Amino acid sequence: MNIDAFSRRSFHSSRVRLAAIMLLTLPWSTSAFCSQIEKAIKKGDVDQVKAMVEADPGLISKKFGLLGDTLLSIAAEDCKIEVVKLLLDEHAEVDSRDHLGLTPLFDAAGSGCADVAQVLLVHGANPNAKNKSGETVMWWANNSKHTNVADVLRLFGGK
Repeated sequence: MNIDAFSRRSFHSSRVRLAAIMLLTLPWSTSAFCSQIEKAIKKGDVDQVKAMVEADPGLISKKFGLLGDTLLSIAAEDCKIEVVKLLLDEHAEVDSRDHLGLTPLFDAAGSGCADVAQVLLVHGANPNAKNKSGETVMWWANNSKHTNVADVLRLFGGK
C-alpha cells in the first residue's frame, strides 16, 4: 500500500480525523485544557488562588500540563508577582523542576520577569541551576534577550 492510499484510508475514519484535528490545534487551544487554578493564576487573581490552595494544599506541589509545571512555574512565567509571593508564602518549592528540568527561575528568565526572578532568588532559588540540556538560567535569560533578568541573576551570583 502506498502512503497516499494509507492516508486516505486512515483519515476516512471520523475518530482519526478528530484526533488529527485535536493534535494540530492543541498548541493554539491550550487554554481550553487549563484547570481553574491555572486560569486564576493567569488572571492574577490572588484571592481565588489563595482560596483554592487553602481548600486543597496538595495543589502547591501538583504538576500540570504536558511539561509538569507547578503553580509557581506558571505564575513565574506569566510574571504574576503577587501570585508568586502567595505561593512562596504557602511553601511552594522554589526550585521545583518540570520534566525538562526547568525551575520557576527559568520561567521568569525566559519571560523577562526580573521582579519575579528577584523574589525567587530572595527566597533561595539557585541562580546557577541547569536544565536537563545543561543550559543555565543565565544562558536562558541571555538567549531570550532579557538582560534585565541577567543583571538580577548576577547580583545573586549567577554565572
